[in-house]
Amino acid sequence: MSTPICDFVLGYCESVLLRLHMPGHKGRGELGCEALDITEVPGADDLACPEGVILESEENTTELFGSRHSFYCTGGSSQCVKAMLHLAYLFRPEGTGNCILAARNAHKSFLHGCALLGLEPRWLYPEAGTPLCSCPVSPAALERALQTGERPFAIYITSPDYLGGVQDISALAEVCHR
Repeated sequence: MSTPICDFVLGYCESVLLRLHMPGHKGRGELGCEALDITEVPGADDLACPEGVILESEENTTELFGSRHSFYCTGGSSQCVKAMLHLAYLFRPEGTGNCILAARNAHKSFLHGCALLGLEPRWLYPEAGTPLCSCPVSPAALERALQTGERPFAIYITSPDYLGGVQDISALAEVCHR
């Protein structure tokens, strides 16, 4: 798989001797990575409307994750979480309301997005003795949660979690698709 953004940035660093554009450090600094910090220079593409290396990278990501499409975001993970919630709610399955099932270690941006959209989170708690920041959800626990209460329009899982734990997303998705 190609690495279009990385390839572009490295090529740019090798070919440009003088930077007369943002950012102000001009590719030099104490950290050593400043040379890789560029802005919207010709060829770098545009996150708001990708047509070049960013679009190619998003297409690679789509293929890697097996999704319909992947979008890169300019506003950090908080903006991504809110956008994901909004899109999931807009395209929710028929017969579902505003209930979303979520592991209890969800980021505060998840709660903010739920409040903005009028969504009702129903929590998946970790097993006794498990750190709340980890909050692993087993397929069996998810299945039990799906059999009680209102049918959620989506399931929200943080993986990797804040302690580096990785959920078995394939197994959880299999439960959801039954």
